[in-house]
Amino acid sequence: MAEEEHILFEQAGGVVTATLNRPAKLNAITADMFSALYDAVLRFGGDESQRVFLIRSTGRFFCAGADLTGVRGPTQADGTARIRHWYNYELGPHMHALYRAIETIEKPFVAAHHATCMGAGLEMSLSCDFRLAAHSASYVLPEFKLGSIPASNGVSRLTRLVGQQWAKWMVMGGEPVDAEHARSIGLVQGLYPDDVFDASVRAFCERLASHPPQMMAMAKQTIDMCADAGPDMARRIEVLGQSALHSGPEAMALVESVRAKLSGATKDT
Repeated sequence: MAEEEHILFEQAGGVVTATLNRPAKLNAITADMFSALYDAVLRFGGDESQRVFLIRSTGRFFCAGADLTGVRGPTQADGTARIRHWYNYELGPHMHALYRAIETIEKPFVAAHHATCMGAGLEMSLSCDFRLAAHSASYVLPEFKLGSIPASNGVSRLTRLVGQQWAKWMVMGGEPVDAEHARSIGLVQGLYPDDVFDASVRAFCERLASHPPQMMAMAKQTIDMCADAGPDMARRIEVLGQSALHSGPEAMALVESVRAKLSGATKDT
């Protein structure tokens, strides 16, 4: 299969779908696949017709992690600073840049897990705004088998989402988490029966795409900022965000539309 076919891209309405399509390798993500996703995400960020970015996959795994074939990094003899540089910038050159772009582009990203999600597949999903699971989905971080920690969101972002206790369960314990458990600890937000999963994901993404884009951008920014702020600062952040929206053309047009509908309803009665 040609490398470009390992990820399939399509746009329907305002929803862009990136489908991991390497089922023979359980959708393990290569460096070229990370680069293709990164390029697509940057295009998405700058295209006003594209409102939601959905990541899904084919086959019996959502993703088995990163493809480490041929990966050779520096050793302790090179020094820890060199190792950190390699890890941040050279291990899959666009991997960390992709995660950062997903988190900072002011549009919603959705990961749809129909089956087992492991390693880098889960770490990428942790950067997304929404994670949706089929009942057949499950989650595991297998890096402990290599004497490593999942240091590309698997510790930092996971801990923020599910707390220390469940991060330790998955990272230190190496314990798998099924879909029901994943929803109960906040790892995923939506859980659907397998037979309606694709339709449910599509409907959710279409609803997101129909929401006011300036509101969506501000909501993403302020929610993420408030997560890192104390109560007083968080309150200032949300008021600042709302003040920017309040006088903007998007909000003003929507308010006028509601007023017109209410006025019409009053006249009818």
